[in-house]
Order: sequence, then structure tokens, then C-alpha cells
Amino acid sequence: MATVTAKEIKKGSYIKVNDVVYRILRKEVVVCGTHSHSKNKIICKPILGGGERSFNYAHQDRLEKIDVQRKEGQLISIGGGTFQVMDSRSYEMVDAEVLNDDVATGIGEGDVIIFMQVEGRSIILEKKPM
Repeated sequence: MATVTAKEIKKGSYIKVNDVVYRILRKEVVVCGTHSHSKNKIICKPILGGGERSFNYAHQDRLEKIDVQRKEGQLISIGGGTFQVMDSRSYEMVDAEVLNDDVATGIGEGDVIIFMQVEGRSIILEKKPM
């Protein structure tokens, strides 16, 4: 588990808060309290759907940073709600899931897709445009 301070976190990185993985959209420094202490306001979005959320942290607070890998692959087979994907670089076969019904109906065997791997799960994001 990699941790960083709230001051070090950057836009586009991923953090885990209460077992939910978020992508950082932006970060602001806000002044709050009677003694004008500054804090980091982190605006983020859950990677598995949902709207924007914001969290306030002191500069020295430690956050759990998550490694999320976006990859390209080919959809090999579809069966029983599971999607088997071959990574285009390593030729590794992984079982992936689709969280969006529009994506599930728009892909077929042999399609080149974009997927991500986060905490041992593979999730198909979209069909790669030609």
C-alpha cells in the first residue's frame, strides 16, 4: 500500500477512500476555520460510476494511492456474463467484467477494447474507436 500526503497528490492520480477508488479531477487549497488554517479540497469521481465527491484534508494527512493501469486488448470470448480479454502487449488472458450495459451490447468477439486493471479486477471501459 503506497501512501502520499494530501499536499503531494496530483490531478489524474487515483486514491482509495472507504474501500472506493476515486480518480482525482482537481485539487484546491481552501481556507477554513477561525484561525484561517488552509486545507486541501480534493474533488474526485469514483471510477466505477457515480457523481463527483469532494474531501477536505490537512496538508500532512496521508492518503492511500492506488495503481490503476489502462490497457488495450482483444475480446476473445463472451460467455455467461464473463468476458475473456487478451492483453495486446503481454498476451496475458484475463477475465474482465463490464459495468456499463451500453458497452456490453456494443462489443463482440474479436473487437479491440480498452480495459483497466485495479486491485486485481479487470474492467472493460469501451470499444476502441477505429
